[in-house]
Amino acid sequence: MHSFNFLNLTNLPAVPVNPGQGNPLQPAPIAPGPYLQPLFQQRIPLQQAMANPTGNSPFRIPRMALPSAPLLLPATPEEQALPPVTAVVFTGKEERGGVKRKQGNALNEDAATVGIAEHKAAPKKKKIRPNYDPLESPLLRKGYFIPDETLLLAGEKEDLSAKLKIQRTLEGEYGTALEEICKLLVGEALTKDQRREVIAALEGMMSKGYVRGAFALAFVILTDPASPMAHQESALGYYRIGAELGCRDCNFNVGAILSAMNTDGAKDAEVAHYWRVAAALGHPAARFNYARRLLQGIGVEADPVKAIELLEENAALLDQPEAQFELAFELSTGRFLPKDLPRAYELFKRAASGGHATAELSLAEALLFGKGTVANKSEACALYKKCAESGHPTAQYNYAVMKLEGDGVEVNEEEGIHYLELSANQDYPSAQYFLALRYASGDGVPMDKKRAFQLFKSAADRAKHIQSMFHLGKMYETGDGIDFDIVKALEYYLKATKERAATSKVESIMKVNIGRGEYLT
Repeated sequence: MHSFNFLNLTNLPAVPVNPGQGNPLQPAPIAPGPYLQPLFQQRIPLQQAMANPTGNSPFRIPRMALPSAPLLLPATPEEQALPPVTAVVFTGKEERGGVKRKQGNALNEDAATVGIAEHKAAPKKKKIRPNYDPLESPLLRKGYFIPDETLLLAGEKEDLSAKLKIQRTLEGEYGTALEEICKLLVGEALTKDQRREVIAALEGMMSKGYVRGAFALAFVILTDPASPMAHQESALGYYRIGAELGCRDCNFNVGAILSAMNTDGAKDAEVAHYWRVAAALGHPAARFNYARRLLQGIGVEADPVKAIELLEENAALLDQPEAQFELAFELSTGRFLPKDLPRAYELFKRAASGGHATAELSLAEALLFGKGTVANKSEACALYKKCAESGHPTAQYNYAVMKLEGDGVEVNEEEGIHYLELSANQDYPSAQYFLALRYASGDGVPMDKKRAFQLFKSAADRAKHIQSMFHLGKMYETGDGIDFDIVKALEYYLKATKERAATSKVESIMKVNIGRGEYLT
C-alpha cells in the first residue's frame, strides 16, 4: 500500500487549552522586544478578530518534507482545490447509502447540504448544519470535514469542546500578532537576535495555552533545527503540546512522525489514537489513514464498517484518489464490501484520471481481462506502457509480456525484452524469472548461464519466488552453468516445497474466511 508522507504544515490551526490550566481565558500580554513591538501594537479588538470565526486562516507556512511516514497524504494549500481523482493499492455491515458532510466551501459556511450524486444509493435529504459546533476549530480550512464525534471516546467530546472554546478567545488575543510573526519566518532570513526574539514570543504564546504558538515553534525547529533556544525541544515535542491542547493538525503530525519512527509496531496504538482524534476534528488525511488502520485493526480494534464509511466520504466529497482506490480495491476483492466490479472499475478510472499510478495499473488490468467493463487489450497495453515509461516495475513486466506474446497487440520481441530487463533491474521477481529462462536457453538473447543463475537466485532469495527456487535447485543438481552442489540443490528444493505449501495454506484460509463472511460482521 502506498503511503503518503507529508506533514500538514500549510496552516496553523487555532485550537484548545486544558481547561484545568490556570485561567487561560484571561491571557496576560506578552512583552515583545524591539523587533516585534510594532506588530503587537497593531492588535485589533476581540470582537473584530472573531467576526468570522470560521474564516480561513491567513497564516500559511510552506510544506516541509519530514522523514518518510507510512499512510500519509500531502496537505493541500487553502486556495487550491483538492485534485479531482486518484488511487492507492492496499492489500461493513451494510453498504452506506450516502455521506454526512459536504466538502469545499460549504464546510466554511453555517449551513451544509448532505448527499452525493455519484453515490450508488439515492441521495439523502438535505440537513442544515447548526450555526455552532463546539468541536469546530476557530479557524477552518477548505477541504476539512465537519467534526465527527462518533470517532471520539467517552468524555473526549466535552474535553475537546472546552479546549476549543478557550482557543477562540486566545485567537482574538494573539492571532494578529502571530500572523505577522509568521510572515517574518517565511520571509527574509532573520538574524540570530531576531530569531531569538521570535522564538521567545512564540514560547510566550504557547505558555499561555495558545496552540498556534506551539505549531509555529515546531515549524521553526523543522526549518532550522540548530536555532538558538534556551530550552530547545524537538518538533515532536511541540506537536505533542499542540495535540494536548486539542489541535487537529498537531494530532495528525504527531501521528505522522510516530508512524515514521514506528519500525517495530510498538507505537501502533499511539499512532492510531492521534489520527483518530485528528479525524474526529475533520482532518481529511487523518480520516484516510485512520480508516486504513480500522480495516486491518492496526493499533485499534478492527471496524471495517466505520472504515468503509470514512473512505466513502473522502472518495465522494473530496474526490480523494487514495480513498477512491481503496474502495475500488475492496469492491474488486469482495473482502469488506460485496463484490461490485463495474463500480470498482469506475472508481479505478476516476482515481487514475488524477494520475495515481497504481490505479492506472488496476485500470489496465480491468481492461485487459474485462473486469467490470468490456475488455480492451490495446487500451490496456497503452496504459501499461504509460506506467512503464514512468518506471513502474509491474507495468514494465506486464507491458513486456504483452509485447512478447502479442496479446492483443503486435509482437515486438526486442521491445518486450527491453522492458523485461528494466523490470528485472528493479528486482521484480517475475521479470527476473522469465528473463532468466531466456538467458538459460538463449531465447531472444545470447545464452548466458551465469546471468540466468544470478537472476534465479535474486528472485529466489529476495522474493522467495517458488519457480526460481526450483530452477536453482535443478542448476545445482545438474551443474548446469555452475558448480555441481547436491546439498545446495536439496536446500532450494526444500525451500520451494515449504514455500509452496505455506502459500497454499494461506490461500485456503483466506478463501474460507472470505467465504464465511467473517470480516463483514
